[in-house]
Formats: sequence, structure tokens, C-alpha cells
Amino acid sequence: MIKSDETRTKRIMPIDFSNTGVVQPCTTWSDGLHQFLQIKHGLKMTALTVTTNYLSNIGLFIRYGKNIFGLTGTIGSKDTQNLLDLIYHVDTIIIPPLKQKRYIQLEPILAENDDQWLKTIVSEMISNARHQRGILVICETRLDAKTISKQIQRADPTLLVRLYTDNTDAVESNVVGNRIQSGEIIVATNLAGRGTDLKTSPNVEKNGGLHVCLTYLPNNLRVEDQAFGRTSRQGQRGTSQMILSSQRTFEQLTSIHPEYSITNPRKTFTHSMFPSVFLLDRQIF
Repeated sequence: MIKSDETRTKRIMPIDFSNTGVVQPCTTWSDGLHQFLQIKHGLKMTALTVTTNYLSNIGLFIRYGKNIFGLTGTIGSKDTQNLLDLIYHVDTIIIPPLKQKRYIQLEPILAENDDQWLKTIVSEMISNARHQRGILVICETRLDAKTISKQIQRADPTLLVRLYTDNTDAVESNVVGNRIQSGEIIVATNLAGRGTDLKTSPNVEKNGGLHVCLTYLPNNLRVEDQAFGRTSRQGQRGTSQMILSSQRTFEQLTSIHPEYSITNPRKTFTHSMFPSVFLLDRQIF
């Protein structure tokens, strides 16, 4: 993204959209890519940087980690746990929650194309808002978030729709610092799915709690668990649902698993096929 820094100088800032959604102002792309983008957008060029010292996370723990302890709510799949055991020699213990979860994961919706995907998201979110729910829509990119936000506002101008795609203090405090009210919709990137503690009003809880809509297929189970973990916290009520575009999902899967496109040329995913697609994603990652 292009954003002005504290000196009001426009800069190119990478976004970790696949994991956290965080804007990284101190990060630059290597091999001249950052400078190419600066030329393209007519910005001041900066010099290439060279990293003189580097130590990976694995290298750090192998060198210095004798007794490793960690705590997480989204450790990932069994394969991830086995990998942690293999590399860091740690055991995994599942601690039960203090309160029973009052959570319902709704059956996913798989739209035939991007247009139908957008219409379905808008329709479902407006329906939930009119039932006095609080809604969080998590998108893969800032562009998707802006598009969905505009379409919801265009379809029903009476709804309160807030956009959360920037991790600045002012924007974050506005979203996290206030309780979500009935009929309110927050459209965000994965920035809102990384441990953000969203609080809801009593009326939202009365009408079913916070509803989380995930609009893309995450690269791993951990990211999905983080997103759906924004609702039904501390014994509260909540629901979640995936609304995906078969067009995007197919392109994502074939880019990772090319032989799938050979055995299934021009195949269109249907709703009944979703569990197998879901399984394929988990096996790949």
C-alpha cells in the first residue's frame, strides 16, 4: 500500500495479508522490487538495503532454547504440533476452556463466481444486521474489504458499516475500544482476526452474539481458527460462516496443486464438494 509516514512523505509499505493483515512500514522488498514500485508510482527512490546479520526463528531456538514454554489458542493442525515436537522437542497439552463455548459454525456457502460471491456476502450480512446481530466480515485483501463495504452501504445506506484495514492506533481504538452494537457491520482484513478482542453490547448477545463471516479460504487451519475465534469468547454466544468464490478457490488450489487442474479441467465446485476441497487444503498445508 502507499501511505504517508509521520513526515507526510508517501511511502510504499508491504502488508502481511496472508497471516496478520498488519502494515509493515519498516519492511522493504528485496532484489530491486521495492525500487521498481517506487518508480512506477512516482515516489522518491530509496537505496537497496543489505541484511548483514540474520538468524531464523528455528536457528535461534536451536542455538539458545534449552527450556521452551509457549501458550497459544491457535496452534494449528496435528501436523503442526508434530512439527513443533520434531524441531523444538516440546510436548503439546490441550487445556480445556474455563467456560463452555456457545458457538455454532454454519455450513459454508460456495458461490459459482466472484459476482455471485459478492452478492451473497452482501445479502447475508444485511440479513444478519436486520436480525440485530453484530457482524465481522474478514477479507483477504484491503481491496476486497473496501469493495464489500461499499456494496453493503449501497444496498442499505441505513446500516452502520465500519472499515478496519489499518493498524494505526486511531483506527484500532475506534474498532476495538467500542462495543459492537446491534446491526453494526465491521469489514476488515485479517488484521481483525489475529487476537482482536471485540466486545459486543447486551442487545447483540440477546440476538445471538457476534457473527463472523470469512470470505476467503485461509492457507492453514491456524488462520481460520484465529478468525472464527473472534466470536463466542468467554462464554458468550456467536456464529461463523465461510462464503467463498469457487472461481478463486479453484485458482488457489491449482496454483498449489497443479495436477488438480489436469485431472479436473475447468471444473466448477459445488456446495456438496466443499468438504473434499476443505480436506485438500488441510493436507497441502
